[in-house]
Amino acid sequence: MQVSASHSPSPKSRRPWWSALYLILANTLLVVSLAELVARACIHTAEAPASGERPASAKDVPYQLHPSFQTVYPAAEGIADGSSLAGWRIEPSVKALESDARRIWFLGGSTTASLYPTYVRRFLLGHEINTTAVVMGFDWHCSLHTLHKLWTYGDEVRPDLVVVLEGINDFYRGFTTPDVSLPVYRTDYSHYAGGLYPFWSRGTARADGRAVFYARPSDRYARFEAPEAGVTGLARDVWRGSALVAALRGTAQPPEVDVSSMVQVHMSEAEILRSLPEYRRNLRNIAQTCQAKGWPVLLVTMPWTLKSQRTFLPPGNFFTNDGQHHLDDAGFAFGMKAYNDVVRALASEYRLPLLDLEKYIISPSYFTDEVHLSLDGLVYEGRLVGEHILDTKLIRAAK
Repeated sequence: MQVSASHSPSPKSRRPWWSALYLILANTLLVVSLAELVARACIHTAEAPASGERPASAKDVPYQLHPSFQTVYPAAEGIADGSSLAGWRIEPSVKALESDARRIWFLGGSTTASLYPTYVRRFLLGHEINTTAVVMGFDWHCSLHTLHKLWTYGDEVRPDLVVVLEGINDFYRGFTTPDVSLPVYRTDYSHYAGGLYPFWSRGTARADGRAVFYARPSDRYARFEAPEAGVTGLARDVWRGSALVAALRGTAQPPEVDVSSMVQVHMSEAEILRSLPEYRRNLRNIAQTCQAKGWPVLLVTMPWTLKSQRTFLPPGNFFTNDGQHHLDDAGFAFGMKAYNDVVRALASEYRLPLLDLEKYIISPSYFTDEVHLSLDGLVYEGRLVGEHILDTKLIRAAK
């Protein structure tokens, strides 16, 4: 039987379903690609140098990442370079290590990464004792960093004296703000990102599902991240490197947290001293390491005040990592005394020299915040440490 032409299928009806799906996907891909190109063009225009300078690069990173200690200083005048002590400050110069000057090794956090070692050296030089100051203090570093530094650099430094000033950063790790920590405190301090938080992203461990930090550059540093292997890694790199995704994320800013509306739950003594056992453990290992190596060591307590400008204690800064518990003035004073008591107890246990700066540096005029010292305070601290070194004969003039 002949089929009438009026009943024959039209070309549209004969098109398979997957053809229509293909057209939809292709057009979607085209639109996304065009949007990506537009986003990249906008970013390129925004980042274009104004005066012929090269575009931003990894040199924009304000400090150098270090595999063991998180951070060290970039190479500069007064900062060691090379394969052994690279990234650390040496005074009067790196070449001074080749001299016969006595070597004082200063270890600690930001309170050591200051001018106080300089003033110690100047004071001793005024008493005809020539010293080289090897300063390995850095912001956020704690007693665990000091322990690693002793084991890593000690045989290269060969110190005539080790000066250890620790306390505040170990104390801080017990209860820190949620933006730099994971919810659960860990005794190896791995819950804490510290000075690296702009580069670290939260994630989940594949092995056991624990909350972890990944050392992954974020924000404008994300472009410097090494690519991951495999198809999955490629997909992740494309997603993370997408200018369109970055632009969309930029339009969806997270709401600002109103700290005043947060419930401030004051901490118990056990919570305030949460990291104290680890601090005691690290200091004990520091003392044992120095004694085993035959390095004289001077332990120093941490000066502090509540009568200067506030940096740590305003609400939002000294919350625990649960975002609720808050450290008040009384809790801060209780904790600082407890951490300094550990220093005193270990100095007595191991018969080590002790300089109790907590008892000497008390005037608020010597402080710029709760623990950092003003210029006058640093000069005073340098003189106190220098006088103690002389009085106890920890270092003698070279013959």
